[in-house]
Amino acid sequence: MNSIHRQLTLWCAACIACLAVSANAESGLDWVEKARRAEDATAYVGTMRAVTLLEDGKHESQLGVWADGRGRFRREYKSGPVKGLIVIVTPDTTWRREPGQASWLRLPGRHETAPGNVKLLAQNYAAKALREEEIAGWPCQVVDIRGRHPGNPRKTLWLETKTGLPLRTDQYNSNGELVSKTYFVKFALKSTADGALFQPPANATIQNTPLAESLRPLASLAEVERACGHRPRLPTNVPRGYVRDAYFARQCRRNITLPAIRYFDGLNSIMVFERAGGRQGGRGWGRGRGWGRGRGWQRHGGREDCQFQETPQQKVIRFDAGARSYLIIGDHDRDALVRMAESFK
Repeated sequence: MNSIHRQLTLWCAACIACLAVSANAESGLDWVEKARRAEDATAYVGTMRAVTLLEDGKHESQLGVWADGRGRFRREYKSGPVKGLIVIVTPDTTWRREPGQASWLRLPGRHETAPGNVKLLAQNYAAKALREEEIAGWPCQVVDIRGRHPGNPRKTLWLETKTGLPLRTDQYNSNGELVSKTYFVKFALKSTADGALFQPPANATIQNTPLAESLRPLASLAEVERACGHRPRLPTNVPRGYVRDAYFARQCRRNITLPAIRYFDGLNSIMVFERAGGRQGGRGWGRGRGWGRGRGWQRHGGREDCQFQETPQQKVIRFDAGARSYLIIGDHDRDALVRMAESFK
């Protein structure tokens, strides 16, 4: 599960810079398009603070950030629980060096995994101007983004007025709780001449993502069926506003290729993972609030298990279906996720 959480975290981080929304309803989509272009085209250097609220308390980190204006980004964590972590994100490849490690892990690039659909965002979310404030000495428009449908998380953004780049982001979960905030304490619109910042050192040891942990992007449901040797089961009851927008194949530790499918509403993602093992697998997973045997339901004449796990950042529904078990992972209303699980065909 750690690898899944890590990739979901990277996807979420890659989405932040595309969420600038104008307070003016008539020009909202223009602001979104401007921000999306600025994400890759704007060079900057800065220092950020990141605060994450977990079950065991508040975790704070300080990190250096660089963007080269050509779609490449670097993050170095200088303090906090992941002090020493370095992440380099490019359109084609992501590199990650864990604290205390000499080798670098190669992951999919941002453009392979990060969802982006401006029209879908406009359909499912509304933006409202709250006030003007400064972040790191730069004037910003504070914009609140809330779902038009119940059960979704929301964001508050501080958008630099010239570029539209978010200089602060507050993330609220589907329960309305503030779960994270990131903000610049130093920020400058300038480029760096050191291109080596955006790639591992020439003599670095590079490791590919282990097959048992990697998600390989695919173009269609038909490609998933060919890669996995069977047609994935799909839910018929999906939370309002969500569309099936991405497909992946995952090599599990039993050397079986299994599907993963993403549902997206313009801002929030819900992932569906198929797992091998059925009723024999999945006991005693991880930690989380409310983890244990939960609601059961009748399907195909037999009783099946449902388990539920909740952390401040996401909810997980696990259920068995014959020879397979499934995970639904996302930050959404619990009952809606259970209804989604119940509707698998």
